[in-house]
Amino acid sequence: MGSRPGVRTAPLLAAMLVLAGCSGATGIGGTPTRSVTPAPVPADATPPARTTAPGLSPRGVENASLLASAHRRVLAGAPFTERTVTTVRDGNGTVLGRRTLVVRHGPEAFRIGYAVEGGPRREARSFGTVAAAVWSDDRTTVQSITDGDGSVERSRVPSGFYADFVDPEASLYAQTLARAHLRRADRRVVDGTTRYVFVAEGLDPSPAFALPGASPTGNASVRAVVGANGVVHRVTVTFPARYRDRSATVDHVFEYTGIGTTTAPRPRWYAEAVENGTPTPGLRAEG
Repeated sequence: MGSRPGVRTAPLLAAMLVLAGCSGATGIGGTPTRSVTPAPVPADATPPARTTAPGLSPRGVENASLLASAHRRVLAGAPFTERTVTTVRDGNGTVLGRRTLVVRHGPEAFRIGYAVEGGPRREARSFGTVAAAVWSDDRTTVQSITDGDGSVERSRVPSGFYADFVDPEASLYAQTLARAHLRRADRRVVDGTTRYVFVAEGLDPSPAFALPGASPTGNASVRAVVGANGVVHRVTVTFPARYRDRSATVDHVFEYTGIGTTTAPRPRWYAEAVENGTPTPGLRAEG
């Protein structure tokens, strides 16, 4: 996701969302990412004279702000699922670390899920897993945080606290595509809507797309799917890196699915969080 307010007293999840770039800077799933090897340009992909989408031309993104604004405008008030997954794999394909952020914006409520696997933990915890979740219907907002030692804290937080984190946002990706030397690789129709596929090589991946501890060792490949209406449906950024003193590949995937159909049911731990009440304001930062 793009930039969010980062200076506020907050529970742990708000800090993690800022660090993760919610909404859209750096989603649970772990679905294998698609290869970003540029596809051959089909015969019917001859660039037309007109613009393909707001802020786009057949040569790529010409106005990042216009594209980001179109993305927000189309999705404003609509149900959607926004997923951002950053995965680090070694040469054999073994997952060394993964960070996942999922926002489910339903008609009457939203859910946020965050999880990190295999990342360096603070102090003596070495490597562990942390997960967090939020549910809100604008009247009641609850959160559940699982720490690296397995402990779980569930509580109620002020209504509206996480509202800014669920706005549809793609500014980071629009800006990334704008500085890439894109070429249009395909045009397709999905559910009656036109989508364009762009690819690029040689993009500097720093600093937005890696996990903490992953140092890029080369340039990135990019594959983007953008709707004719301006919705950024999917962006994949892939690049080589060093992670825990090992050669690795980083796959960063940002995508929108379930547009118009996403729901956000109340979690099973809702009553426990409400019963526990609202914690004393404070900030626990990830190390």
